Amino acid sequence: MATGKLLLVAGGAAGGKGPSNQHGSAGGGAGGYVYNAAFTFTAGDYTVAIGAGAPQNTTESTQGASGSNTTFTGATSATGGGGGGASNSGTVVDGVNGGSGGGAAYYTASGVAGTGSQGNSGGTAISLYAGGGGGGSAV
Repeated sequence: MATGKLLLVAGGAAGGKGPSNQHGSAGGGAGGYVYNAAFTFTAGDYTVAIGAGAPQNTTESTQGASGSNTTFTGATSATGGGGGGASNSGTVVDGVNGGSGGGAAYYTASGVAGTGSQGNSGGTAISLYAGGGGGGSAV
């Protein structure tokens, strides 16, 4: 056995998309962050899956896709970022929680929470046309 540092970062999310440059869209959250300064490694094979960032959102009035998780055998996985919200003439599609939460797309909504200590909440929209930013990284 050996002790070493382990860092996992998941994929970031896409932002929401409002209709044809009208009404608010919000940013997607950053991928979750997990750090272990004293991870115990044992002899053997490990499986690693690196979480991809979400593709650009091209469908109007929909929330952005969330990022993919990053996993490492024997360790807690890092959660992908939550997609950003979108709005269309007052109809609100909320952001998604994730490693860091997606932002709010409409001024009556708040950004959604991140996952535990992996990230931060998404931002609150400030007007009908200005969505909140996605939650930032835990570091």
